[in-house]
Amino acid sequence: MQKQLEITLKSNALISNGDGYGLVDVDSISDEFGRFYIPAKRLKGVLKESATEVLEMQGKLDDEIKNQINKLFGTSKEKGKISIENAIIDESEFLKRLSIFGKERVKSLKSMVINQTSIDENGVAKSGSLRRMRVIKSGNKFSTKIELEEDLKDKFKELLNHAIKNLKRLGSSRNRGLGAVECELVPIKDSKKSLNFNLKNSCIVINLTQPTAITLKKGDDFNIQTYDYLPSTTLKGAILAKLRSIKKDDLADEFEKAIVKNGYLFKDNKIYRPTPNILEKYKYENSNEALDKFSTTNGKEPEAKCSKLGGFFYADGKTIELIKPKKESFFHIQRSRISQSSDKENGAIFTYESLCRDQSFCAEILCESTLLEKVKTALGSEFALQIGRSKNAQYSKTQAFINVVNKAKEQNLKSKAYLVCESPLILLDEFGVQSPTLANLKLYIDSLLECDCEIVKSSARFSRQQSYKLSYKCKVKETLGFESASTFLIDFKKECDISKLEKGLGELVEFGYGQVRVYDEFKDFEFINLNDKEKSSIIEEVFDNQKELLFKLLEEYFYEKMCLNGFKEIAVKDENITSSEYSRLEKIVSSSSKQKDLKDKLEAKKENNTNELTTFNQKIKNKFIQINDWFDKIPEFDSVKDKISENLYNEFVDSRGYELQKRFLISLIRYHRNVKKDVK
Repeated sequence: MQKQLEITLKSNALISNGDGYGLVDVDSISDEFGRFYIPAKRLKGVLKESATEVLEMQGKLDDEIKNQINKLFGTSKEKGKISIENAIIDESEFLKRLSIFGKERVKSLKSMVINQTSIDENGVAKSGSLRRMRVIKSGNKFSTKIELEEDLKDKFKELLNHAIKNLKRLGSSRNRGLGAVECELVPIKDSKKSLNFNLKNSCIVINLTQPTAITLKKGDDFNIQTYDYLPSTTLKGAILAKLRSIKKDDLADEFEKAIVKNGYLFKDNKIYRPTPNILEKYKYENSNEALDKFSTTNGKEPEAKCSKLGGFFYADGKTIELIKPKKESFFHIQRSRISQSSDKENGAIFTYESLCRDQSFCAEILCESTLLEKVKTALGSEFALQIGRSKNAQYSKTQAFINVVNKAKEQNLKSKAYLVCESPLILLDEFGVQSPTLANLKLYIDSLLECDCEIVKSSARFSRQQSYKLSYKCKVKETLGFESASTFLIDFKKECDISKLEKGLGELVEFGYGQVRVYDEFKDFEFINLNDKEKSSIIEEVFDNQKELLFKLLEEYFYEKMCLNGFKEIAVKDENITSSEYSRLEKIVSSSSKQKDLKDKLEAKKENNTNELTTFNQKIKNKFIQINDWFDKIPEFDSVKDKISENLYNEFVDSRGYELQKRFLISLIRYHRNVKKDVK
C-alpha cells in the first residue's frame, strides 16, 4: 500500500549537502540536473523524531516508545514496516529539461543565497563568523512516496499520521527560522512508467526508480562504493526473497536451479556489455577509430600511444557504442537527537555512491520457459523489487519486468573466435586449487566443447573476488580468477557449437562467475561515446505555468551574455559626464515603458526651438554612445537554437525583451558611474 507525502515550505529551507564552493559556504543538496530534493534518510529521521515526540506526549514509557519506533521505522538489523523515497521538487521533469542551460541556473530558479553571522554579547558581529548559504525558497513543494506494509496495524497507521502532522521543521538551522514546513499524507497519484522492449532471450529488465547502491562488504560502513552493473547473485537473491515473501517457497526452491546472469545497462533495446580489454583508441589523437589489439599489433607495440576504451559497449554493424552507467554520491550524517549535531559518540558522517535512478539494466535468465512463466505469473508482469543497501529509505527500489521467450536451442558453429569474460573466470587445476592459467583454460574449453583448441593470443588480468553471504552476515572465501573483460583469441581447430558456453565456463557458474561471450574480430570499427553525445532535446512547447520558469531562466541567461559582451562593445565617448548626468539618465531609462518611449524622451526638443534638443539630451548625445546602437544587444536566436525553438525565443523577446534591455542599460550606466567615482 502506497501513500503520497506532500511537503510545502513555509519558510526558506537549508537542506544541506555538507559542502560549499566559491562564495557559498553551505549549499543545499541537488542532483546532477540542479534539482533540489529532500533525502529519504533525512525525512525518515525527522519523522522518527516526530513520532517519538508524539508517543512522549501520550505518556508512553521509554521501553514502549523504543519498541514501537523500532517496529515502524526499522533498525540496522531489522526492516521496518514503512519505506520512504526521496522527496522531489515540483516541476521536476521540466527542470531536468532546463538543465541544458546549466545546473547552476536551474538551482537559481528555486533558491536564493543569504548571509548569516554570529554576534557577541555587545551585539557586534564576531570576527570570521559570516556565512553564505544557499536556501530553497519558501513556497516550493516536494512530494514523496511512503510504502506501508499491507497488514500494518491501525496503531502504527495512526502513529505515522500523527508524526506527519506534528512535523513542523526540517533541514539545518531550524532554530534560526529556516525549515518551517507543512506536511500532508494523501492518496497516491499513480504515475507508473512501463518499459517497452523486444528481446530475443528470456530475461529480467530492472528499471531503477531510486538510487541503488550494490556493494561488497569491505572496510567500514562510512564510505560505500557501488558496482557498475547488477551482480547475478544480487538479482537472483532478490527474486527468491520476493517469492518467499508471498509464500511461494516451492517455486523459490525450483528457481534456485536457474542461472541468472549479471544485469548490464539496457537502453533503446540494446544491452551494453563489458568492453573487451583488447579494444583501444589513440591516446593523444582526435580519432574515433577503434583499435583491435589482436589484429593491429601483430605482437608489436603500436607507434602511437593507446588507451583502453573501457566501460560497456554495444557493437552495431561497424560501429561500437560506448557508455558508462551514471553514478552519484550522497552525503549522510547521523545526528544525536538531543544535540541535533554529529559528534564522535552520537553521530557519524558517511557517503554512499550509487547508480542513478531512471536507468535500466537487463539480465538473461537460463531455465525452462515453463518455470519462468510460473515465476512471472506469481510476481506479475511488472513488480517492485528491492536491490542493494539501505532498503528502508532513499535507496534500492526498482521496477522489474520478466520477459519469457519460448525457443528451441540453436547451434552456433564457429572455428575461431574471441572469448571475452563478462564476470571473473574461476579455474581449478588437477589438485583442485584455483589456478587461472591458459593451460587450465584450454582444458576447460576442450572438455566442454569436445575439441582440441589452441589459445592463439590472450589479454588477461587476474583479480581476487570476495562476496558477502547475507544470511550468515559475513564474507565468503576469497576466489582468484581471470578478471572481467579479459579476452582470448581461440582457434577451435574445427567447427564447434559455442552455444554450450551460454551457461558459463569454469567453476561457481551458479554464483555468477564464468560468464563468457564469443565475438568475431573487431576490425575497421569506429566508436561513439554515448555519455559525450547524450543531450536533452530542444524545448519546443511548454505549459503556461512552466513558461514563467523558462522565461525567468532565459532572462538571466541572456543578461549574463549581454554583460560579458556589451560592456566591452558599448563605451563612453567622453569621460566628462558628471555623476548627476548619469543619475538623470538612469532615471529616464527606469521610467520608460517601451523602446519608443525612451527614444522620445532622449530626443525631446526645446520648446522655443523645435530643431534643437534639450540641453541635457544634447550633452548625452555628444558624450555618450547612440542609444539606437544598443537596442540590438539581445543575443540572437543562433545562440540558443540548440536549446529552445524559434517560436519560444520570439515570444520571449516580445514579452521580456525591452525589460531585459532596460536592465542591461541601467547596469551599464551604474557601472560607468561607479568607475568615475573610483577614479576620483
